[in-house]
Amino acid sequence: MRGAVARTESSCDVILIVPLFPPAFRGGGPIRSAAALVASAPDQLSAGVVTSDRDIGSADRLPVKLNQWISFGRHQVLYLSTDSLQMLVRSAFGIRRASPRLIHVNSFFHPTLSIVPCLLWRLGLFGRARLLLSPRGEFAQAALSRSGLRKRVYLRVFRTMMSRATFTWHTTAPHESADLMRLWGNHARILEHPDEHELPAFAARPARQAGPLRLVFVSRVVEHKGLHVLLQALQEVRSPLSLDIFGPIEDPKYFERCKEIAEFTPKQIALRWCGDLRPEEVRPILAARDALCLPTRSENFGHVIAESLSVSTIVLTTPTTPWSDTILAGGGALVPDRSPHRWAATIESLAVLTDDELHARRHQSGASYDEWAAAPRPNHLWERALRETPTCGTHGQRATDARAVPSSQHFRESHPAAPTTAPPNEPAKPGSQ
Repeated sequence: MRGAVARTESSCDVILIVPLFPPAFRGGGPIRSAAALVASAPDQLSAGVVTSDRDIGSADRLPVKLNQWISFGRHQVLYLSTDSLQMLVRSAFGIRRASPRLIHVNSFFHPTLSIVPCLLWRLGLFGRARLLLSPRGEFAQAALSRSGLRKRVYLRVFRTMMSRATFTWHTTAPHESADLMRLWGNHARILEHPDEHELPAFAARPARQAGPLRLVFVSRVVEHKGLHVLLQALQEVRSPLSLDIFGPIEDPKYFERCKEIAEFTPKQIALRWCGDLRPEEVRPILAARDALCLPTRSENFGHVIAESLSVSTIVLTTPTTPWSDTILAGGGALVPDRSPHRWAATIESLAVLTDDELHARRHQSGASYDEWAAAPRPNHLWERALRETPTCGTHGQRATDARAVPSSQHFRESHPAAPTTAPPNEPAKPGSQ
């Protein structure tokens, strides 16, 4: 292929439009989930991925061929120069020529890789392709509060733009579905389906070295993830322990705030700032620690939680993730909120355990992962989206199709075909007919 965007080598069933994709890694779990989504696609489905040419927070372009389709297994990826209007236009027509049956937009507020594709789909550029829109936790109240004015403006624009359009939302857990319905109403069309992953079927059981409790924080350094809560909590802990902090500094001002708090860390606590981690390094790093601490405001999946449990590392987090049942079953502990005092008490309860007791707690964590991993999973997300959602007309309007599903639905993974009928004369909302 030449440097300018050309058509895909053949038509494809699905186009995934996602802000970050490997070899990008600084965005954490969502990148690994996107890669797993593509890698686990059924043999009968072909996919093309359209993504950015840069990692989060980086001015450097990724070390890949840009603005041309390249292979990703049996699929194709286009690393797009999103700062080039010419490339954006060419990529849009390249998607049209691929004649996809499904456009999957894996973000809501991203300007060029969500807002623009949704607008082009609504204008009919992508033909009769279905639209699947994954907000990736962006409708959580805490997430909406950041850059609140700009987000409120776009929410209004989107509501107007997509009025009477037929498309489907994708959520990964009940709490994310509740956030979405709070904004868009109970009759939004929602396909609730867990994130794909490439984690092992059974948890590793690494031997624990004797010594004080070893904690780890692995996440982006932003307020949403709650590192400051953890650092404040350590000031109340009396037992010796260590905390290693890994993750990209996405918010420099917040990072400076955390460093100021860390200056008051008690002497019996060894605190280390360790920088970024590449995906292949995450599980070994977690395996060498006793507990992951994640005082997050919310997670739509929480990939690092799954990775921690997969190496029998205890998880301490809030109840605002999809992992509460697994954690309560032995995976760790839920701290009711982000109160430093409560986090300190939970950490202290682990720090006073003997080596044998910590080993037993880690064994319970691995057992809870094994139970989670053994649970039956639904069919692949794209299979379900193509089977359970209606086809569309050329401008996002519902096509005349006898197989089209009633518009007002909330498809949960365990009930893939449970339609409910909208009340008569109910005004249409985005995501509903």
